[in-house]
Amino acid sequence: MLNVSPIRSPLHLRCRLNKGERAIPLYNVVILGKSTVNESILTGEIVPAPKHVYYFVYGGTVTGSGRKVNQCTAFGDDVVLSQIMKIVKDARTNRAISEAFADLVSAIFSHTVDMISEFAFEGRQDSW
Repeated sequence: MLNVSPIRSPLHLRCRLNKGERAIPLYNVVILGKSTVNESILTGEIVPAPKHVYYFVYGGTVTGSGRKVNQCTAFGDDVVLSQIMKIVKDARTNRAISEAFADLVSAIFSHTVDMISEFAFEGRQDSW
């Protein structure tokens, strides 16, 4: 077992994680030991989840109590956080058809309402 940089970790590399260490930005499966893992970065749940042998540990989570040995099963674009970031980026760059239609309607509607209100207000001033 080696403690290596997660950036250079190949698939199936085994790594030891101690209490409070980041679960390296890789998708892992526990192969030895047990501990709790804070997965709030993904789930929002504040209670640490127990992890035993054959449980998956997601990248970016923090190891709580206990020690365990993990084996890397995925990294890079296959990691959950990478997939979430890709979905968010796609959502920000691509406009939905309904969003474009709503922008068009609001542009026309707001100018029309402004024009009608100006004519209505000018007509009332003359009658006062």
